[in-house]
Amino acid sequence: MEHCQHCGQKLNNNQSYCTGCGKKVDLPPQSRTREKRPTRSKRSTLPVLLGLFLALGIGLFFGWNYYFSPESELKASSNHSNKESKTSNKETNEETIEPEEQRKKSEADLLLQTKEQLNQLQIELPGRNLSLGEWRVTRQNQTLYIDAHEIPAQQLEKIFNLYDQDNLTPLKNWAEDVFDTIDQLSIALGDEWNVYVGNSCTAEYPDQLPSEDLLNYSGSCGYSIPVLTGTSKEDFTLILRESVFGSEPELEPTEAFNADTYLLPDSNQYRLSKHELTHLTKNELRLARNEIFARHGYIFKSKELRDYFSQKTWYITDVNYGGSLSAIEKYNVDLMKELEEEN
Repeated sequence: MEHCQHCGQKLNNNQSYCTGCGKKVDLPPQSRTREKRPTRSKRSTLPVLLGLFLALGIGLFFGWNYYFSPESELKASSNHSNKESKTSNKETNEETIEPEEQRKKSEADLLLQTKEQLNQLQIELPGRNLSLGEWRVTRQNQTLYIDAHEIPAQQLEKIFNLYDQDNLTPLKNWAEDVFDTIDQLSIALGDEWNVYVGNSCTAEYPDQLPSEDLLNYSGSCGYSIPVLTGTSKEDFTLILRESVFGSEPELEPTEAFNADTYLLPDSNQYRLSKHELTHLTKNELRLARNEIFARHGYIFKSKELRDYFSQKTWYITDVNYGGSLSAIEKYNVDLMKELEEEN
């Protein structure tokens, strides 16, 4: 046992202050005893480990049921489908916008391409071709509107001269090309169409057109005779009267067909009357009307007319003949044309 260095009071082990004098005492290190820590029993860790394993097992059980149960798979599938649906809708919207723009561009390209094709079409004649100028091709309410109404005056006059000379083959060939071009565009777009070719308020008009037509298409500013009109193949018409796809009447056998004579020897000398023409058939009226042009050496495009007049010794072709007629000849041609239409 140790004593206080100051007053000699007995000290207990591990005592730092003297109970007698109250002063701090210094004890030798060996006199201090270590405080023993309580030791854990090996058995005390077992419940902890069991608790951990139990908690882990419960967590695995509920986790498995949550992620791998049919309900969770259905929910996950639904979420995945929703995500795919949103993605698909977004892609669909983007794809819908893009094809719509492409469709409009494609339609515009087709209209422009058709316009360029029509601009290149010409009425083919020996030694020269006739152009009708600029075409317009527009689309509105699923209907195609196609027109050319700025034909040069000289070209328009030549077109009407072809009609007056009954030389319709070049016009019909050109009109058929126009129809084919328009028909291709109509099929591509699924649209109806409306065609008008002709100038308004011009001085040019066909001399052989019946007077009632001239009256209906004339005004204070001039004439507005259409060159080509139509909304279908059935009513595709040249200069009001001539069907583009109508069959040309075949020449019927006639006594005058092989005879080296004129049907109307004086048709270039005086104005004929209807009474003088009543004995002629529709076919003979057509021959007599073209007989006036044949006297001048006109070269016919119709094979039937060429075959007929080539058998006449008096028929001598003239490549320089432009189709001009005297006032008497114009009157007689107009009269016979009128009677042909009445028959």
